[in-house]
Amino acid sequence: AVVSTQSTGEEVGDTTVVSFRQEREESAMSTIIIRGSTDNIMDDIERAIDDGVNSVKVLSRDQRCLPGAAATEIELAKQLMTYGEQTPGMEQYAIKKFAEAFEVFPKILAENTGLKANEVLANMYNAHQDKVSGMNAGINLEADNCEIMDVVERQVFDIFLTKH
Repeated sequence: AVVSTQSTGEEVGDTTVVSFRQEREESAMSTIIIRGSTDNIMDDIERAIDDGVNSVKVLSRDQRCLPGAAATEIELAKQLMTYGEQTPGMEQYAIKKFAEAFEVFPKILAENTGLKANEVLANMYNAHQDKVSGMNAGINLEADNCEIMDVVERQVFDIFLTKH
C-alpha cells in the first residue's frame, strides 16, 4: 500500500503551524486542534472530545446499548420497588432504598436542565406504567418543560458497558 504524507505550513489563527496530512483511511492516529477564548472553554471542549473518543472506543468493543435519558434507571427502580413490596421481612426496606438510589439519575438530569426533579420523576413513573412502550420513556432534555419521550424512537441510547 502506498502511503502519501504531505507536510505544509498553515496558519491557525495568527500562529503558523506545520500540518502533516496522511491520505490513508486505516490511520490509527489523529490530531485535533482546538481553540477557545478562555481556559475553561478549552477544558470543556477537551472533555467533550475525550468523552466522544472514549465512547467510540467502548462501542468498538461492545455495540450493545440501553435506552438513555434515564429510561433504564427509572425502569429498574420501578421493577425493584415492585420486587421489594413482594419481599417479606426487613429485606424489603433495603430493596426499596436501593430502588430509590436509581432515582438520582433522572433527578440530576432534570436539575441540570432547569426542570423540577419531582415533576420529572412523577411523569416518568407515570409513563413507565405502560408495559409495552413505557420501558423506553425518558426525559426530553431539549424541551422547555417537563416532557417525556420514547428514547428508542428518538435514538437516545446509553452505552451498555457504562451501566454494567
